[in-house]
Amino acid sequence: MQVRKALEHIENEDVDGLDEIICLMKITRDSGIYNKLKKTFNVNLHLYNLEGVYSGEISPHNDYSKTKPDLGVIIPSGSFLRFSYVQMYTLIELRYGMTVQRKLDNEDLEIIYSSGLDKNLIQGLDEFDNGLEYSEPTLEFFQNLKLVKWEDYETKKFANNLRILKNEFAYPGCSFVKYFPLVDIEDTFVNFIGCCSAVNQERDYLSKEDVLIGYKTSLKLLNTDITQYIVGNTHNEPDCGFLICDNCNGYYKLQIGESPDDFTLECECGGKLKYKEKLTFI
Repeated sequence: MQVRKALEHIENEDVDGLDEIICLMKITRDSGIYNKLKKTFNVNLHLYNLEGVYSGEISPHNDYSKTKPDLGVIIPSGSFLRFSYVQMYTLIELRYGMTVQRKLDNEDLEIIYSSGLDKNLIQGLDEFDNGLEYSEPTLEFFQNLKLVKWEDYETKKFANNLRILKNEFAYPGCSFVKYFPLVDIEDTFVNFIGCCSAVNQERDYLSKEDVLIGYKTSLKLLNTDITQYIVGNTHNEPDCGFLICDNCNGYYKLQIGESPDDFTLECECGGKLKYKEKLTFI
């Protein structure tokens, strides 16, 4: 009954791009993407608590994440939106895991956080893979996110009907209950990207078009193999190994053609430099 009513309301909407989003929802459902997403979520439960919120086991390490550590999940009353900056990372992690098909570890997360994909999503939105270089979002940008509210009740109802329709495609029947944490991750990602769209256009309200941008970005992310993009941006050159100090944990990345034998294996701090093929993040 709820799904039928939502579909009836959606069919009466006249918003540019709506038909494309519904088509993307169906394509994503039929492609088996959601089955892979559910499997990856189950494999990586060690990263998330039962409410689908990033556990804080490992914090984002990119530069601008340090400017807004207290944003958290924003759940004001009234007309304001609920979203989480952190759950943007969660969906990226899960999409990355869908490709590598294993439990993610610290090194995987470091690669994700240093790739720049987060700022591309924040500023490029559904064009996050366009190859453009985006500047780091400012603290003012994140502060403005906290001010974004629904444009009106009709926009909020529009977003809710789209959410019901998407969930019916992705989590039919009782699986909605079983995967509610995953549903929550997707929903808050959509809200977050929608709010970014509004702030990018210097608005403090979320329009129906912003809602569609949120869904388009989310669905595109799920349908994009981001591993090559992430690794390509993180490692511009092949790794030749590292010299790591056993005292201060400082390290030097060997360049192509360099060998550990080319260096004095003693750090400035007095510690010994040891060769490792990969960095191990603690």
